[in-house]
Amino acid sequence: MAELISQLNQRANYDNLTRLLSRQRLIYDIEHAASFNLAILDIDRFKEVNNFLGMNAGDDFLRSTATLLRQFFAHQPYAIYRLNGDEFAIFDSRGDEVEEFEMHIQAFVERFGNREQTVKGETITASISAGIASSRHSSPIVAATTALKYAKLKHTKVATFQEDLPILKEYQQNLKTTRVIRKAITQDWITPHFQPIQDVRTGRVCKYEALMRISDAEGTLYLPAEFLAVSKRSGNYKELSASMIRKSVACFSATELALSINLAIEDIEESDILDTLATLQRQYNVMDRLIFEITEQEGFSSPERIKAFIDQVKRLGARVAIDDFGSGYSNFETLIHLDIDFLKIDGSLIKNILTDPHAEVIVETIVDFARRLGIKTIAEFVSDEAIYRKIASLGVDFAQGYYIGKPAPLINHRINSLDRRT
Repeated sequence: MAELISQLNQRANYDNLTRLLSRQRLIYDIEHAASFNLAILDIDRFKEVNNFLGMNAGDDFLRSTATLLRQFFAHQPYAIYRLNGDEFAIFDSRGDEVEEFEMHIQAFVERFGNREQTVKGETITASISAGIASSRHSSPIVAATTALKYAKLKHTKVATFQEDLPILKEYQQNLKTTRVIRKAITQDWITPHFQPIQDVRTGRVCKYEALMRISDAEGTLYLPAEFLAVSKRSGNYKELSASMIRKSVACFSATELALSINLAIEDIEESDILDTLATLQRQYNVMDRLIFEITEQEGFSSPERIKAFIDQVKRLGARVAIDDFGSGYSNFETLIHLDIDFLKIDGSLIKNILTDPHAEVIVETIVDFARRLGIKTIAEFVSDEAIYRKIASLGVDFAQGYYIGKPAPLINHRINSLDRRT
Protein backbone atom coordinates (compact mmCIF):
# COMPACT_ATOMS: atom_id res chain seq x y z
CA MET A 1 0.00 0.00 0.00
CA ALA A 2 2.81 2.41 0.88
CA GLU A 3 4.44 1.71 -2.47
CA LEU A 4 1.16 2.39 -4.29
CA ILE A 5 0.71 5.70 -2.46
CA SER A 6 4.29 6.63 -3.35
CA GLN A 7 3.62 5.89 -7.03
CA LEU A 8 0.44 7.96 -7.01
CA ASN A 9 2.25 10.89 -5.40
CA GLN A 10 5.01 10.57 -7.98
CA ARG A 11 2.50 10.72 -10.83
CA ALA A 12 0.68 13.67 -9.30
CA ASN A 13 3.77 15.73 -8.54
CA TYR A 14 6.07 14.98 -11.48
CA ASP A 15 5.80 15.15 -15.25
CA ASN A 16 6.37 11.69 -16.72
CA LEU A 17 8.27 12.90 -19.81
CA THR A 18 10.73 15.42 -18.34
CA ARG A 19 10.73 14.44 -14.64
CA LEU A 20 10.12 18.08 -13.79
CA LEU A 21 7.42 19.03 -11.33
CA SER A 22 3.86 18.88 -12.72
CA ARG A 23 1.14 21.44 -13.28
CA GLN A 24 -0.82 19.93 -10.41
CA ARG A 25 2.16 20.48 -8.12
CA LEU A 26 2.45 24.12 -9.27
CA ILE A 27 -1.18 24.74 -8.33
CA TYR A 28 -0.51 23.20 -4.90
CA ASP A 29 2.62 25.34 -4.39
CA ILE A 30 0.77 28.52 -5.37
CA GLU A 31 -2.05 27.77 -2.94
CA HIS A 32 0.41 27.21 -0.08
CA ALA A 33 2.77 30.15 -0.70
CA ALA A 34 2.25 33.52 0.94
CA SER A 35 4.31 35.45 -1.57
CA PHE A 36 5.90 34.35 -4.85
CA ASN A 37 6.94 35.14 -8.41
CA LEU A 38 5.90 33.01 -11.37
CA ALA A 39 7.10 32.76 -14.96
CA ILE A 40 5.47 30.69 -17.68
CA LEU A 41 7.68 29.88 -20.65
CA ASP A 42 6.65 28.62 -24.07
CA ILE A 43 8.87 27.34 -26.89
CA ASP A 44 8.22 29.41 -30.01
CA ARG A 45 7.00 27.44 -33.05
CA PHE A 46 7.42 24.12 -31.27
CA LYS A 47 4.73 22.66 -33.54
CA GLU A 48 7.18 23.01 -36.43
CA VAL A 49 9.64 20.71 -34.63
CA ASN A 50 6.95 18.04 -34.31
CA ASN A 51 5.82 18.48 -37.91
CA PHE A 52 9.37 18.46 -39.30
CA LEU A 53 11.02 15.74 -37.22
CA GLY A 54 8.10 13.83 -35.69
CA MET A 55 6.60 13.45 -32.22
CA ASN A 56 9.52 11.40 -30.84
CA ALA A 57 11.97 14.14 -31.80
CA GLY A 58 9.62 16.66 -30.22
CA ASP A 59 9.71 14.70 -26.96
CA ASP A 60 13.52 14.64 -27.10
CA PHE A 61 13.50 18.40 -27.61
CA LEU A 62 11.30 18.87 -24.53
CA ARG A 63 13.58 16.68 -22.42
CA SER A 64 16.59 18.65 -23.65
CA THR A 65 14.83 21.91 -22.73
CA ALA A 66 14.10 20.54 -19.24
CA THR A 67 17.80 19.73 -18.82
CA LEU A 68 18.76 23.26 -19.86
CA LEU A 69 16.33 24.70 -17.32
CA ARG A 70 17.78 22.57 -14.52
CA GLN A 71 21.34 23.51 -15.43
CA PHE A 72 20.68 27.23 -15.80
CA PHE A 73 18.76 27.61 -12.53
CA ALA A 74 20.83 25.07 -10.56
CA HIS A 75 22.08 27.74 -8.14
CA GLN A 76 18.75 29.51 -7.70
CA PRO A 77 16.03 28.58 -5.18
CA TYR A 78 13.48 28.10 -7.95
CA ALA A 79 11.12 25.21 -8.62
CA ILE A 80 10.79 24.14 -12.26
CA TYR A 81 7.66 22.61 -13.80
CA ARG A 82 6.39 21.31 -17.09
CA LEU A 83 2.78 22.40 -17.48
CA ASN A 84 1.64 20.83 -20.76
CA GLY A 85 2.86 20.57 -24.32
CA ASP A 86 5.76 22.99 -24.70
CA GLU A 87 4.94 25.13 -21.65
CA PHE A 88 7.18 25.29 -18.60
CA ALA A 89 6.99 27.27 -15.36
CA ILE A 90 9.52 28.74 -12.93
CA PHE A 91 8.35 29.40 -9.36
CA ASP A 92 10.14 31.59 -6.83
CA SER A 93 8.68 31.44 -3.32
CA ARG A 94 10.49 34.67 -2.40
CA GLY A 95 7.93 37.14 -3.66
CA ASP A 96 9.99 40.17 -2.65
CA GLU A 97 12.78 39.42 -5.15
CA VAL A 98 10.85 40.55 -8.23
CA GLU A 99 13.61 42.39 -10.10
CA GLU A 100 16.13 39.61 -9.55
CA PHE A 101 13.59 37.03 -10.75
CA GLU A 102 12.80 39.03 -13.90
CA MET A 103 16.53 39.41 -14.60
CA HIS A 104 17.10 35.65 -14.34
CA ILE A 105 14.15 34.83 -16.61
CA GLN A 106 15.35 37.37 -19.18
CA ALA A 107 18.84 35.87 -19.07
CA PHE A 108 17.53 32.34 -19.64
CA VAL A 109 15.35 33.43 -22.56
CA GLU A 110 18.34 35.11 -24.18
CA ARG A 111 20.57 32.08 -23.55
CA PHE A 112 17.97 29.66 -24.91
CA GLY A 113 17.42 31.72 -28.04
CA ASN A 114 21.11 31.71 -28.90
CA ARG A 115 21.65 28.00 -28.32
CA GLU A 116 21.58 25.26 -30.91
CA GLN A 117 20.24 21.88 -29.86
CA THR A 118 20.83 18.60 -31.64
CA VAL A 119 17.81 16.31 -31.85
CA LYS A 120 17.90 13.04 -33.82
CA GLY A 121 21.05 14.23 -35.54
CA GLU A 122 19.40 17.47 -36.65
CA THR A 123 20.54 20.87 -35.37
CA ILE A 124 17.67 23.08 -34.23
CA THR A 125 17.93 26.73 -33.25
CA ALA A 126 14.92 27.61 -31.14
CA SER A 127 13.69 30.54 -29.10
CA ILE A 128 11.46 30.80 -26.07
CA SER A 129 9.07 33.44 -24.71
CA ALA A 130 8.07 34.13 -21.12
CA GLY A 131 5.34 35.85 -19.15
CA ILE A 132 5.85 36.88 -15.53
CA ALA A 133 3.32 37.44 -12.73
CA SER A 134 3.33 37.38 -8.94
CA SER A 135 1.22 36.64 -5.87
CA ARG A 136 -0.19 40.18 -6.13
CA HIS A 137 -2.49 38.94 -8.89
CA SER A 138 -5.64 37.02 -7.98
CA SER A 139 -5.10 34.44 -10.75
CA PRO A 140 -1.31 34.26 -11.19
CA ILE A 141 -1.30 31.47 -13.80
CA VAL A 142 -3.82 33.36 -15.93
CA ALA A 143 -1.86 36.59 -15.42
CA ALA A 144 1.46 34.99 -16.42
CA THR A 145 -0.17 33.34 -19.45
CA THR A 146 -1.62 36.69 -20.51
CA ALA A 147 1.81 38.31 -20.21
CA LEU A 148 3.27 35.44 -22.25
CA LYS A 149 0.76 35.99 -25.04
CA TYR A 150 1.54 39.70 -24.99
CA ALA A 151 5.28 38.96 -25.27
CA LYS A 152 4.64 36.77 -28.31
CA LEU A 153 2.31 39.33 -29.86
CA LYS A 154 4.82 42.16 -29.47
CA HIS A 155 7.89 39.97 -30.15
CA THR A 156 9.51 41.15 -26.91
CA LYS A 157 10.27 37.60 -25.67
CA VAL A 158 9.57 38.57 -22.02
CA ALA A 159 6.68 40.54 -20.52
CA THR A 160 5.54 41.15 -16.96
CA PHE A 161 1.82 41.26 -16.27
CA GLN A 162 0.28 44.67 -15.64
CA GLU A 163 -3.36 45.57 -15.21
CA ASP A 164 -3.21 48.00 -18.14
CA LEU A 165 -1.74 45.61 -20.72
CA PRO A 166 -3.37 46.45 -24.09
CA ILE A 167 -4.06 42.77 -24.70
CA LEU A 168 -6.47 42.75 -21.74
CA LYS A 169 -8.62 45.37 -23.46
CA GLU A 170 -8.56 43.19 -26.56
CA TYR A 171 -9.72 40.17 -24.52
CA GLN A 172 -12.55 42.21 -23.01
CA GLN A 173 -13.60 43.45 -26.44
CA ASN A 174 -13.48 39.90 -27.81
CA LEU A 175 -15.77 38.69 -25.02
CA LYS A 176 -18.16 41.56 -25.64
CA THR A 177 -18.18 40.88 -29.38
CA THR A 178 -18.71 37.16 -28.84
CA ARG A 179 -21.79 37.91 -26.72
CA VAL A 180 -23.15 40.09 -29.54
CA ILE A 181 -22.49 37.30 -32.05
CA ARG A 182 -24.29 34.71 -29.93
CA LYS A 183 -27.29 37.00 -29.57
CA ALA A 184 -27.22 37.68 -33.30
CA ILE A 185 -27.52 33.94 -33.91
CA THR A 186 -30.14 33.18 -31.26
CA GLN A 187 -32.22 36.35 -31.68
CA ASP A 188 -31.99 36.62 -35.47
CA TRP A 189 -29.99 39.86 -35.69
CA ILE A 190 -28.12 38.86 -38.86
CA THR A 191 -29.14 41.29 -41.60
CA PRO A 192 -27.93 41.05 -45.20
CA HIS A 193 -27.16 44.35 -46.90
CA PHE A 194 -26.77 44.54 -50.65
CA GLN A 195 -24.48 46.71 -52.76
CA PRO A 196 -25.30 47.26 -56.44
CA ILE A 197 -22.90 46.34 -59.24
CA GLN A 198 -23.28 48.23 -62.51
CA ASP A 199 -22.58 47.10 -66.05
CA VAL A 200 -20.15 49.76 -67.31
CA ARG A 201 -21.19 49.23 -70.93
CA THR A 202 -24.96 49.66 -70.42
CA GLY A 203 -24.99 51.74 -67.23
CA ARG A 204 -27.54 49.39 -65.66
CA VAL A 205 -27.36 47.75 -62.24
CA CYS A 206 -27.34 44.06 -63.04
CA LYS A 207 -26.28 42.32 -59.86
CA TYR A 208 -25.80 42.86 -56.13
CA GLU A 209 -23.26 41.69 -53.58
CA ALA A 210 -24.60 40.41 -50.26
CA LEU A 211 -22.71 41.86 -47.28
CA MET A 212 -23.18 40.60 -43.74
CA ARG A 213 -24.32 42.98 -41.01
CA ILE A 214 -25.53 42.52 -37.44
CA SER A 215 -28.32 44.84 -36.27
CA ASP A 216 -29.10 44.54 -32.55
CA ALA A 217 -32.32 45.27 -30.66
CA GLU A 218 -31.37 48.96 -30.27
CA GLY A 219 -30.65 49.31 -33.97
CA THR A 220 -26.85 49.41 -33.61
CA LEU A 221 -25.27 48.20 -36.83
CA TYR A 222 -22.11 46.07 -36.65
CA LEU A 223 -19.86 45.79 -39.71
CA PRO A 224 -17.93 42.59 -40.56
CA ALA A 225 -14.61 44.14 -39.48
CA GLU A 226 -16.05 44.32 -35.96
CA PHE A 227 -17.13 40.70 -35.60
CA LEU A 228 -16.10 38.38 -38.45
CA ALA A 229 -12.58 37.50 -37.22
CA VAL A 230 -13.87 37.02 -33.66
CA SER A 231 -16.64 34.74 -34.93
CA LYS A 232 -14.04 32.47 -36.54
CA ARG A 233 -11.83 32.33 -33.45
CA SER A 234 -14.80 31.73 -31.15
CA GLY A 235 -16.31 28.96 -33.27
CA ASN A 236 -19.44 30.90 -34.25
CA TYR A 237 -18.66 31.59 -37.89
CA LYS A 238 -20.44 28.55 -39.32
CA GLU A 239 -23.81 29.56 -37.87
CA LEU A 240 -23.37 33.20 -38.90
CA SER A 241 -22.45 32.29 -42.46
CA ALA A 242 -25.21 29.69 -42.88
CA SER A 243 -27.84 32.20 -41.74
CA MET A 244 -26.40 34.89 -44.02
CA ILE A 245 -26.45 32.64 -47.08
CA ARG A 246 -30.02 31.45 -46.44
CA LYS A 247 -31.35 34.97 -45.84
CA SER A 248 -29.59 36.46 -48.86
CA VAL A 249 -30.89 33.79 -51.21
CA ALA A 250 -34.41 34.09 -49.78
CA CYS A 251 -34.36 37.89 -50.31
CA PHE A 252 -33.41 37.56 -53.97
CA SER A 253 -35.49 34.52 -54.84
CA ALA A 254 -38.42 36.74 -55.85
CA THR A 255 -36.27 38.75 -58.29
CA GLU A 256 -34.39 37.80 -61.42
CA LEU A 257 -31.20 39.58 -60.36
CA ALA A 258 -27.79 37.96 -60.02
CA LEU A 259 -26.44 37.82 -56.46
CA SER A 260 -22.84 37.57 -55.26
CA ILE A 261 -22.19 35.80 -51.96
CA ASN A 262 -18.82 35.79 -50.18
CA LEU A 263 -17.41 32.45 -49.07
CA ALA A 264 -14.48 32.11 -46.69
CA ILE A 265 -12.16 29.13 -46.63
CA GLU A 266 -14.11 27.96 -43.55
CA ASP A 267 -17.25 27.72 -45.72
CA ILE A 268 -15.48 25.81 -48.46
CA GLU A 269 -13.95 23.36 -45.99
CA GLU A 270 -17.33 22.77 -44.32
CA SER A 271 -18.30 19.17 -45.08
CA ASP A 272 -21.98 19.92 -45.74
CA ILE A 273 -21.65 23.16 -47.74
CA LEU A 274 -22.58 21.49 -51.04
CA ASP A 275 -25.61 19.83 -49.45
CA THR A 276 -26.68 23.25 -48.13
CA LEU A 277 -26.37 24.80 -51.59
CA ALA A 278 -28.23 21.89 -53.20
CA THR A 279 -31.06 22.36 -50.67
CA LEU A 280 -31.27 26.07 -51.50
CA GLN A 281 -31.44 25.21 -55.19
CA ARG A 282 -34.33 22.81 -54.63
CA GLN A 283 -36.13 25.36 -52.47
CA TYR A 284 -35.59 28.53 -54.52
CA ASN A 285 -34.23 27.46 -57.94
CA VAL A 286 -31.72 30.33 -57.96
CA MET A 287 -28.36 28.66 -58.53
CA ASP A 288 -27.99 30.04 -62.06
CA ARG A 289 -28.15 33.56 -60.59
CA LEU A 290 -25.66 33.01 -57.75
CA ILE A 291 -22.02 34.06 -57.89
CA PHE A 292 -19.75 32.78 -55.13
CA GLU A 293 -16.83 35.07 -54.31
CA ILE A 294 -13.56 33.63 -53.00
CA THR A 295 -10.72 35.97 -52.01
CA GLU A 296 -7.45 35.69 -53.91
CA GLN A 297 -5.52 34.90 -50.73
CA GLU A 298 -7.80 32.01 -49.78
CA GLY A 299 -8.32 30.85 -53.34
CA PHE A 300 -4.61 30.44 -53.99
CA SER A 301 -3.57 29.09 -50.58
CA SER A 302 -4.89 25.61 -51.43
CA PRO A 303 -5.60 25.69 -55.19
CA GLU A 304 -6.43 21.99 -55.55
CA ARG A 305 -9.14 22.15 -52.89
CA ILE A 306 -10.51 25.40 -54.30
CA LYS A 307 -10.52 23.99 -57.83
CA ALA A 308 -12.52 20.96 -56.67
CA PHE A 309 -15.04 23.22 -54.93
CA ILE A 310 -15.37 25.50 -57.97
CA ASP A 311 -15.98 22.53 -60.25
CA GLN A 312 -18.69 21.23 -57.92
CA VAL A 313 -20.62 24.50 -57.55
CA LYS A 314 -20.43 25.13 -61.27
CA ARG A 315 -22.05 21.76 -61.84
CA LEU A 316 -24.90 23.07 -59.69
CA GLY A 317 -25.21 25.98 -62.13
CA ALA A 318 -23.57 28.76 -60.08
CA ARG A 319 -20.74 31.05 -61.15
CA VAL A 320 -17.53 31.96 -59.33
CA ALA A 321 -15.54 35.15 -58.78
CA ILE A 322 -12.06 35.66 -57.33
CA ASP A 323 -12.28 38.63 -54.96
CA ASP A 324 -9.56 41.17 -54.03
CA PHE A 325 -7.45 40.16 -57.03
CA GLY A 326 -4.21 42.12 -57.12
CA SER A 327 -4.12 42.67 -53.34
CA GLY A 328 -0.97 40.60 -52.94
CA TYR A 329 1.00 38.30 -55.19
CA SER A 330 -1.43 37.73 -58.04
CA ASN A 331 -0.85 34.18 -59.22
CA PHE A 332 -1.85 34.36 -62.87
CA GLU A 333 -0.65 30.81 -63.52
CA THR A 334 -2.97 29.36 -60.87
CA LEU A 335 -5.82 31.45 -62.23
CA ILE A 336 -5.52 29.78 -65.63
CA HIS A 337 -6.45 26.43 -64.08
CA LEU A 338 -9.49 27.72 -62.20
CA ASP A 339 -12.78 27.80 -64.09
CA ILE A 340 -13.92 31.22 -62.89
CA ASP A 341 -16.29 33.78 -64.39
CA PHE A 342 -15.30 37.07 -62.72
CA LEU A 343 -12.21 38.80 -61.36
CA LYS A 344 -12.90 41.49 -58.76
CA ILE A 345 -9.98 43.91 -58.84
CA ASP A 346 -8.82 44.85 -55.36
CA GLY A 347 -10.09 48.18 -54.06
CA SER A 348 -6.62 49.35 -53.01
CA LEU A 349 -5.69 49.51 -56.70
CA ILE A 350 -8.90 51.19 -57.82
CA LYS A 351 -8.99 53.94 -55.20
CA ASN A 352 -5.40 54.95 -56.09
CA ILE A 353 -5.72 54.56 -59.83
CA LEU A 354 -5.82 58.32 -60.53
CA THR A 355 -2.67 59.11 -58.54
CA ASP A 356 -0.55 55.97 -58.77
CA PRO A 357 0.75 55.08 -62.26
CA HIS A 358 1.72 51.61 -61.04
CA ALA A 359 -1.86 50.92 -59.94
CA GLU A 360 -3.12 51.89 -63.39
CA VAL A 361 -0.62 49.58 -65.10
CA ILE A 362 -1.57 46.67 -62.83
CA VAL A 363 -5.30 47.19 -63.45
CA GLU A 364 -4.72 47.42 -67.20
CA THR A 365 -2.70 44.18 -67.09
CA ILE A 366 -5.39 42.37 -65.09
CA VAL A 367 -8.13 43.52 -67.49
CA ASP A 368 -6.16 42.42 -70.55
CA PHE A 369 -5.30 39.06 -68.98
CA ALA A 370 -8.91 38.42 -67.94
CA ARG A 371 -10.27 39.38 -71.37
CA ARG A 372 -7.97 36.87 -73.05
CA LEU A 373 -9.34 34.14 -70.78
CA GLY A 374 -12.95 35.17 -71.27
CA ILE A 375 -13.27 36.37 -67.66
CA LYS A 376 -15.28 39.49 -66.79
CA THR A 377 -13.72 42.11 -64.50
CA ILE A 378 -15.32 44.06 -61.65
CA ALA A 379 -13.73 47.16 -60.11
CA GLU A 380 -14.38 47.66 -56.38
CA PHE A 381 -14.14 50.97 -54.46
CA VAL A 382 -15.40 53.09 -57.36
CA SER A 383 -16.09 56.16 -55.24
CA ASP A 384 -16.51 58.99 -57.76
CA GLU A 385 -17.08 59.83 -61.41
CA ALA A 386 -13.39 60.35 -62.19
CA ILE A 387 -12.49 56.83 -61.06
CA TYR A 388 -15.52 55.47 -62.91
CA ARG A 389 -14.41 57.09 -66.16
CA LYS A 390 -10.86 55.82 -65.71
CA ILE A 391 -11.83 52.17 -65.16
CA ALA A 392 -14.27 52.42 -68.07
CA SER A 393 -11.45 53.66 -70.33
CA LEU A 394 -9.34 50.66 -69.28
CA GLY A 395 -12.07 48.24 -70.30
CA VAL A 396 -13.33 47.08 -66.89
CA ASP A 397 -16.70 45.36 -67.34
CA PHE A 398 -18.48 46.16 -64.05
CA ALA A 399 -18.21 48.81 -61.34
CA GLN A 400 -19.00 48.60 -57.62
CA GLY A 401 -18.59 51.28 -54.97
CA TYR A 402 -20.24 54.27 -53.33
CA TYR A 403 -20.47 56.08 -56.68
CA ILE A 404 -22.80 53.30 -57.84
CA GLY A 405 -24.55 52.78 -54.51
CA LYS A 406 -23.93 52.09 -50.83
CA PRO A 407 -24.77 48.77 -49.14
CA ALA A 408 -28.31 48.78 -47.77
CA PRO A 409 -31.13 46.37 -46.90
CA LEU A 410 -33.00 45.11 -49.94
CA ILE A 411 -36.04 47.25 -49.13
CA ASN A 412 -33.94 50.40 -49.65
CA HIS A 413 -32.95 49.44 -53.18
CA ARG A 414 -35.07 50.01 -56.23
CA ILE A 415 -35.08 46.51 -57.67
CA ASN A 416 -35.87 45.96 -61.32
CA SER A 417 -36.27 42.69 -63.15
CA LEU A 418 -33.11 42.36 -65.20
CA ASP A 419 -31.28 39.80 -67.28
CA ARG A 420 -30.84 36.61 -65.26
CA ARG A 421 -27.35 35.87 -66.60
CA THR A 422 -25.74 39.33 -66.82
